Order: sequence, then structure tokens, then C-alpha cells
Amino acid sequence: MTSRGLVAWALAFSLGIAPAVATAQAGGQGSDATTSGPWLERSAYEIPFARRAEWLDFMAGGGSPGDTAALAAAFPEVEFDGLLDGSLAFVERVAFRSDSLVLRGILVRPPGEGPFPAVVYARGGNREYGRLRFLDVMRMFAIAQAGRTVLAPEYRGEGGSEGEPTLSAGDIDDVLAAVDALRAWPDADVSSLSLVGLSRGGGVTAWALTRSPDFDAVVLIAPSLDLEDNARRRPALDSAVYALSLDGYDESRSEALRRGSAIRAVDAVHSAPVLVLHGAEDTAVHPSVSLDFSRRLLERGHPHRLIILEGGSHSLIEHAREVRLAITDWLEAHAPKPPTRVP
Repeated sequence: MTSRGLVAWALAFSLGIAPAVATAQAGGQGSDATTSGPWLERSAYEIPFARRAEWLDFMAGGGSPGDTAALAAAFPEVEFDGLLDGSLAFVERVAFRSDSLVLRGILVRPPGEGPFPAVVYARGGNREYGRLRFLDVMRMFAIAQAGRTVLAPEYRGEGGSEGEPTLSAGDIDDVLAAVDALRAWPDADVSSLSLVGLSRGGGVTAWALTRSPDFDAVVLIAPSLDLEDNARRRPALDSAVYALSLDGYDESRSEALRRGSAIRAVDAVHSAPVLVLHGAEDTAVHPSVSLDFSRRLLERGHPHRLIILEGGSHSLIEHAREVRLAITDWLEAHAPKPPTRVP
């Protein structure tokens, strides 16, 4: 495979923070927009790059020329311009409730009259590297362009959300709270509901599937499903993240890692079709984890597809176009848009 791909949280670590240059997006969204139910705030998201070339130059600072070419192929300039002026999608910063906490997040929706099929996007990253990046917005934009409303929550204790960071039940609660928030969003149709999770968010997504039967389609990208395997291969992750974020770690490290591993809960996963995308050269989450997950799903007869992308890293930046098309095709096949109602 020759295309190069989209970027998850691991690349964001090496790239740092986007410059503060901002272009306000057009399109009728704003801080004075009406909020109700679980929704507390809405405000316009400011695109941190005035042109696609600026974004690609920024990306070139943390990757290879091939990576930049991959993103350029996946996101044509005309699309980027349509993001800037709001003609292809609207992007908003939002706040909503999860239990007693206020969560921040980003919502991307198509222009025009909805409602549109709903998608919750569960990002990767942990603690100080745990927040939504512009690369996440671009992934969400790709999904929104296919006619879907996409909400990405910032997990509790991260990205400006209230609470303490956790890798236990709290972040699963936050993803399910995002679903509840979409139920109250006028442009979202949760009768067609999907989950897309990356890295840590892939594990959160798998856990969410054990708690709710409401999802029609699921996509996992380099999912972190086996914390025991991660800790063995990456001791620094174990000491810097798991030790601080997993409930019960101080009492029993091995039990906390096992209890936090979604791969151990496959038998409880509800029946939504699952697409798993993983890079063959992933050094952050070993691809054998997704192979093991697929084997367990296969033994249960659970509908799914596993794609191991040759030469792909954790971010799958090497396969931008394939990843984008695989996601949108999977959602269209298994969570299609409801038929238009005739007055």
C-alpha cells in the first residue's frame, strides 16, 4: 500500500502544539447559540491554520515528507478551504454534562438541514498528552463530510474537562454521556449511531460496547485493548500513566491492568459490527493485540473485519486515504443514513 495516513495521539506528542494563528470559521455557529438539556456551552472553533499549506508545513516539522504527502492526498485543498469557510462543515467547541461533571469537547456537523446520523469520536492520548488536536478535527471533518454529526468528548480531568483523569469507568461514562448529549442535539439522529475510537479511545470504545447495545457500527484504530501487554512492552507508560490512572493499581498492579483491559471482556460486547484498523509496524500498541481481539470475536461469531496495514505505524499516517475511506465505507454499510421523510 502506497498512500500515507491519518494521525492519532502518538504523533501529536512529537509535534507539540499548533500555533495560535486562528481563522474563525463561518457558518452561523457562535457562543450565543441556544443550549439546553445536557448542553451547557457552544462557541465557534477557530481553525489554527489560515491555509492548508500552513498545516502541512506544521506537520512536516514532526514527520517525514512522505507523511505530509499522505495528508495532502487525503485532504485536498478544496476540502480544507471548505472547512475554513464553513461550506463543507461547521466546527464548534461545546460543553455538556457527564454525571456531575462538565466535559469539554468538539462537535463537527455537515452544513444544511439535519438531522444527520450521529457519531461519537473517542480520541487517544493520556493525561498531559490527552486532549483533542487539530488532527482529530480533520478526522472528524472527514466523517462529517460523509453526512454525519460527530462529537468528541474530552475525558474527565483532561482537555479542560472537570474531574480527575482516569482509565477506569469514568472515561467510559464520558463516552456514553456524549451519546446522551447527541440525543438532545437537534442535528443528530441517534437512530443511526456509531463509535470511532483511536488508541486509548479504541479501548474505551470496546468497553462502551459492553455497556450499551445502541451502536450500529464501530471502528477501532490501533486500539489499546490489552493494558497488560502494553505495560510489558512499554514500562514507561506503565509507571507514568497506568500507575496514576487505574483504580486499584496500588493494591494490585496485575489485577488493575487485567481489569482495565477490554480484550478480557469480549464475551460482553454487544453485536454492532466492528472494523479494526492497525499498523503492522505499530510500536505503541502491538498489532498482535488486534489479532487476538479478532480471534476472540471470530470465536463468538461477532461480525467484524480486521485490516493490518503494511508498514503502518501507531498513527497510521502512512495510510491516510485508505483509513479515511475504510471508516466512511464501514459506517455507510452498517449505520446508513435513515431514509428521507416525505412530508
